Amino acid sequence: MFHKKTALLFSLFIAGSSAFADGFFIQGGGGIAQNSGTNTAVQTESRPGVKTVQLNQINLNDLTPLWSIGGGYEWTWNHWTVAPGVTFDQTTTRVTQSPALQPTPIPIANSYTSNINASNIFLNAKVSYAFFKPWSVFFLTGVGRSFLSTNSTFNFDYSPLPASDNQKNNVENMVWQVGGGIDYTLTPQWTINTTLLYRDYGNVPSGSFYVNPPVTTGFPISYSNYSAVLFTINIVFHFVSLVS
Repeated sequence: MFHKKTALLFSLFIAGSSAFADGFFIQGGGGIAQNSGTNTAVQTESRPGVKTVQLNQINLNDLTPLWSIGGGYEWTWNHWTVAPGVTFDQTTTRVTQSPALQPTPIPIANSYTSNINASNIFLNAKVSYAFFKPWSVFFLTGVGRSFLSTNSTFNFDYSPLPASDNQKNNVENMVWQVGGGIDYTLTPQWTINTTLLYRDYGNVPSGSFYVNPPVTTGFPISYSNYSAVLFTINIVFHFVSLVS
């Protein structure tokens, strides 16, 4: 008898307080990315009777636009929503520095330009809480794969033979991101959200640069601690109404 009463009370609680709205969603949007990192060049210079090794660093700090699309499936119960999904986005970073490197005894490079294109696909997990209709807050984390391509050019100022070198490189990195944001319900099937994320790309090699003659100089280049802070605004369509 006790178990029947308990089951009845539980069923009444579920019927009276839950708001199930399970279904697929799609989204799209854009925003900005603040990219940062350190470009490290290990320079080895060889001339008759002279051989030097010098570490040079170029700081990356660039604000660029981005766009994003994605989708997933969501489960809603009471005020809580769990939504695993997939997102795809793309960013481009440009670094320009002049003079780029100033080793001794002579300047090695007049200018350095590098472009980094990143195409990223993520598996995300989003948990949101509707604290005050039509507003809700959410936490989001994800892991994914980044397809990065770099295009870098050094312009060298050697005398009597100036030279330049261009290197292109492609790399795939495992990446992760974490952040959160705010959802606003426009209609039962449309929401808009703002998201702030931190993303870590890891290390991104961008090639090695060599010049010869009158000296032989090698520049293995790598971006270390390449990361980004992303702010996006997305519009979301829910195939099942959010209001039961």
